[in-house]
Amino acid sequence: MTTRSRPKIPLLFSYAGQKRGLLPCYPEPRHGLIVEPFAGSAGYARYWGAGRDVLLVEKKVWLARMWMWLTRASPAEIMALPLLEEIPRAGVQSLKLRPEAKAFIGMSIGFGHHPRNTPSKLAVARSNAGTVQWWNEAARRATAESVRLMRRWDVICGDYSCAPNVDATWFVDPPYRRLATMYGPQVDNYARLGQWCRKRRGQVIVCEDMDADWLPFRELDLRRRSNKVSAGTGTYMGQSNLHREGVWTNG
Repeated sequence: MTTRSRPKIPLLFSYAGQKRGLLPCYPEPRHGLIVEPFAGSAGYARYWGAGRDVLLVEKKVWLARMWMWLTRASPAEIMALPLLEEIPRAGVQSLKLRPEAKAFIGMSIGFGHHPRNTPSKLAVARSNAGTVQWWNEAARRATAESVRLMRRWDVICGDYSCAPNVDATWFVDPPYRRLATMYGPQVDNYARLGQWCRKRRGQVIVCEDMDADWLPFRELDLRRRSNKVSAGTGTYMGQSNLHREGVWTNG
């Protein structure tokens, strides 16, 4: 199947560090299983893992449970979720939905690391403009179509080290060390994470800022990036000088 005809799962919710637009710049998976030990919005898995075996590992309990729900939800269940304009004034938490669904809608109506209770101004503006990323009818329909493509995905709630060392394509996208405090406690020792990455079986792709030194990162070749490339987490935090994409692979 060519890259052009291969199905892709769209960005299902906005999450800092989501690699939007940069995904074509990373190597293609060479193994049948894709493992993301820092799941987040599962960018690489969404780009390459439709209908394939995927293992997501996520330390944040609410986010792991949200992924567990998404990978098992039916299209009808997704289509029954209220849209952005249907959220009551009291917010998402007042909806009579399971917690995972509330978390998903909360992540779809704003940008950041935690679910929102009320829509952000940006979400309202872009939803009204029809942008799929935000929680409008187009986004709901795209999500309902996508859950069918994630049936072979599994999710582990835990630290990155919980991932079994199996032959796979490993896409390791941790919180970048210079921005780590934005994400909460995810990595306590980056040198140890570097050693862990070197010991993975199969193909290993590791993302970081070019200023990091816990692996010999090289600058990511951006010639294949899409026109949806983001300005980067650093820019959103007023630190645009920090956003120089690096990558390490095991060859």
